Amino acid sequence: MTWQERAITQVSRVLSAETDVLIEQIRVAARLKGSESTFRRIAQAHDAEQMLDYFAEIRFGMMFAQLHFETEFEPFGVKGPDLSISRDGRSAYVEVKRFRSGGPAIEEIRDELTPYGNPPKDIKKVFDQIFGKFSQLNCGNGIVALWSDRDDLEELEFEFAMKDIRRDAGNGIREVPGALLFCVFGSGWFNPRCGQRIYIESFQQLSEPFSTWAEDLKRL
Repeated sequence: MTWQERAITQVSRVLSAETDVLIEQIRVAARLKGSESTFRRIAQAHDAEQMLDYFAEIRFGMMFAQLHFETEFEPFGVKGPDLSISRDGRSAYVEVKRFRSGGPAIEEIRDELTPYGNPPKDIKKVFDQIFGKFSQLNCGNGIVALWSDRDDLEELEFEFAMKDIRRDAGNGIREVPGALLFCVFGSGWFNPRCGQRIYIESFQQLSEPFSTWAEDLKRL
């Protein structure tokens, strides 16, 4: 039995919802180089949340492949970046982070409905997670890709976190590696105001073809 087949079996066993969608994602991702390594981790996962973390990597791999990038999973093994991508004669490495679901969007306290989330805390969480990925992107041009399955973590927290990162870099408080290109943020929540689920914030002024890459992702 291949790792792809084992992964499909484990998804059906561990997860109770949307298994058809996830199995189809496995089948589509099987066309991409290095996908068996990701399937192996899915097959060996005993925890639904851990398994969904790996599906965030598959989701971003499929996004880049859809935009005609040559895409490879784990180009340097499990301790390196999650993806490598290349197009237009240039290449980059991608580190993926999934924010796990954290309960209901609103909670009832003393019979009153209160707004969900804690924006300053959430912005700091996104900020820290982005910085935490820098050490794994020291092998060339880098992209950080974030996926949120939390109802109370949306694009505004991401945008403010990236503004804080650029501010700290500009003030010399923290160092942002010069080869970092941009950060991608996506979620399952659809924004009816602009019809967009993928957001991009750059670490620096982007040159071509990287600025086109960012614009292509925004249009997904």
